[in-house]
Amino acid sequence: MRRAYATLDGPDGPWQIHYRMVGEGPPIVLLHPSPLTGAFLAPQIETLAPHAHCIAWDTPGYGNSDPLPASWSASDLEPYVVALRLFMETVAVEAPFIYGSATGAQIGIEFAKAFPDRCSGLLLENVAHFSDEEMTSITDGYFPDLSPRTDGAHLATVWEMAQRSMQVFPWHHKDHTRGHSNVNAVEDKQEEQPEPDTAPIDSNIVHRVALAFLKAGENYDRAYRCAFANERLERLVAVQKPVHIVVWDDGLLGAYTERIASADLPQNFTVHRAGSGMQARMEKLRKAANDLLD
Repeated sequence: MRRAYATLDGPDGPWQIHYRMVGEGPPIVLLHPSPLTGAFLAPQIETLAPHAHCIAWDTPGYGNSDPLPASWSASDLEPYVVALRLFMETVAVEAPFIYGSATGAQIGIEFAKAFPDRCSGLLLENVAHFSDEEMTSITDGYFPDLSPRTDGAHLATVWEMAQRSMQVFPWHHKDHTRGHSNVNAVEDKQEEQPEPDTAPIDSNIVHRVALAFLKAGENYDRAYRCAFANERLERLVAVQKPVHIVVWDDGLLGAYTERIASADLPQNFTVHRAGSGMQARMEKLRKAANDLLD
C-alpha cells in the first residue's frame, strides 16, 4: 500500500491531505468515520482492493491531514465536499465510486448530490435517521471538551469515549439499550432490544481510537457534528446515483439504521443485509461492491 500527500490550493495557502492507495481497477474513494483515519478502513480496503483501485483519505483535520482552511465555514459538510472535489482533482481521479461509513457516508451523500458528474455511485455503511428530538438528546454531552488539562483528566475522558463508543450508541448514555437514546426511545421499535454489548474490547484497538481523538485535537468534533446533523432520510434519498447500503445485524446504530433499511427507497437504492461479525460484513460488502461496479 502506498501512502502519500496531496497538496491542495486554498484561500489561506497550500494545505495537504494524507491518503492511502492500493489496488487496480475502477477507482473507489474511501471515507472513514469520525474521529478516525483511513487506517481504520484496512478491512474494507483489503476486501475491495482485489476488485478496484482504492484511495482512502484522512478527512481534513483528522489523521495526518491538515485541517480545513481557517476561513472555511464549520456549520455544515459543504467544506468537506469541496475539499473532496479538490482532492480528487489533485490525485487525478475522475468520477470514482465512493465508499463511506458514518461521517464518511454523509460526506459521500452530499458530494454525490453536489457533483453528480464526479461520482459514479455510493457504497455506504452506518447510515441512520434521527428525529430532531433524538438529535438533541444524542448530541447533548456527546462531544466533551478534550482540551489538555494539567491533571490529565482529559485522557481518562478520551479513553472512556474510545471504549464505550465501540460497545454502545450513544456512548455517553449510561442507561439505554443498544442502538437507542435513553431519553427518546425509538417509537417504531417497541419490542425488547438486546442489552449493550459488554464483552471485553481489545485494549490495543481502544488505544488506537483514543489516539485518533487526541490527534484530531480540540476540534475533533467538527466533521462529527456536521455529519450528525445530516443523518436524515430525506437527505439520503435525494441522491440520484446508484446507492448500495450494507446493514449488519450487530451494528451499534440499531433501529436508527433500520429506519433507512426498511424505508420505501427509490429504485436506484439497494440494501444488502449482512449477518453478525466482521466476516459476514465483509462478505456482504464484497457482494455489494461487485453489484455496484458491474
